[in-house]
Amino acid sequence: MAEVPPGAFEIPDYALWTLAGLVFTNFIAAWLGYRFGLRYQRYAELLKAKNAVFAEIDQVRSVVATADNLRTVLRAGQTRLENLVFAVSSQLLCKKRRTCIETAWADYKKLDIGDFPTTLESSDSAAVAAARARMSQPLKRLRDEISKA
Repeated sequence: MAEVPPGAFEIPDYALWTLAGLVFTNFIAAWLGYRFGLRYQRYAELLKAKNAVFAEIDQVRSVVATADNLRTVLRAGQTRLENLVFAVSSQLLCKKRRTCIETAWADYKKLDIGDFPTTLESSDSAAVAAARARMSQPLKRLRDEISKA
């Protein structure tokens, strides 16, 4: 049998560092993948909540433009939008953005049902336009604040 030379099975000096580097790199890659995955999930939930709010705001604004009784539109809009708006603002990490959204929501929430006439058919066109603008303006501001988030 042929004899094996004495230096054939020596481990190179850098082998231990290479092995440690591979293990360390795998830990870093796993940790970064986990963190980016969490960030993506949080972003996806925020996007889903924002889309739900936008759809509801757009629906309320379209109904305001054609409705004869703004009281029911206001009451229904405030009821449906409350949970959706706070679902968006609770997912934001920036307190300033959250405060802006909640302030815009408070402006819409403080609209009083008694300020709007029961039927708009009998009113003059200037009063109808003013009532619709008074209801649409806080919704527009709320939509703008949420779109900035």
